Amino acid sequence: MGAIGVGGWGKKTMEALIGRPDCRMLAVCDVDSRRLIQARDIVNAQYGNSDCAAYGDYRELLARDDIDAILIASPDQ
Repeated sequence: MGAIGVGGWGKKTMEALIGRPDCRMLAVCDVDSRRLIQARDIVNAQYGNSDCAAYGDYRELLARDDIDAILIASPDQ
């Protein structure tokens, strides 16, 4: 799975999903580099590795062929 937009609700939803045994977060994406690094670190800490990829451009995440589902959380502003 991948997550695009990991601030606010996106982060909360991502955190709920990575705790599920049937979900594996492989990549995160956000235009805000602080949120991006924070989300990547949260995922890596959950899995105890450094495998989570971090992208500033959503197209790079979408180009991956190992992502089966994507969480998209965009601001309402």
